[in-house]
Amino acid sequence: ISSTVRNVEIQQRSCSHRTILRQSFKRHSYVTKYPNGDVYAGSHKQGIKNGKGTYIYKETNVIYNGEWKDNKKEGKGEMIFKNENNAILTGVFSDDDMCLGEFKDSVGNLFKSKKHPDKAS
Repeated sequence: ISSTVRNVEIQQRSCSHRTILRQSFKRHSYVTKYPNGDVYAGSHKQGIKNGKGTYIYKETNVIYNGEWKDNKKEGKGEMIFKNENNAILTGVFSDDDMCLGEFKDSVGNLFKSKKHPDKAS
C-alpha cells in the first residue's frame, strides 16, 4: 500500500469515507457505486477489480484499501473498521481472506496472525 494511502488512513484515522475516496479518486479513474451503496475506486480489467483500489462497504462501515485480483482481495491490504473506532487489519490477503498480518484495535492492542499464504484454506 502506498505511503500516501497509509498516511491518509492511519495518521488521519478520524477522517471520513469521503476523504479516503477523494484520495483514491486522485489515483484512479475507475469509480463505481453499487446498488447497495458500496463504492469502489481503483484499477480494473473489463469491470473486474484488479490491481490497487479502495472499497467501502456501506452497511458494515468497513473500508478495504489494497490489492485485488479477479474481484477478490489478493495481496497486501488494510481494512479499517469505522464502527470499531477505526480498528485496523493489515496484512496479506489470499482469495478474499486475510492469511498473514495483524489486527490493531482502538485501544492499541495488537494481535498477529501466523497463517502463511500458501497454507490459507
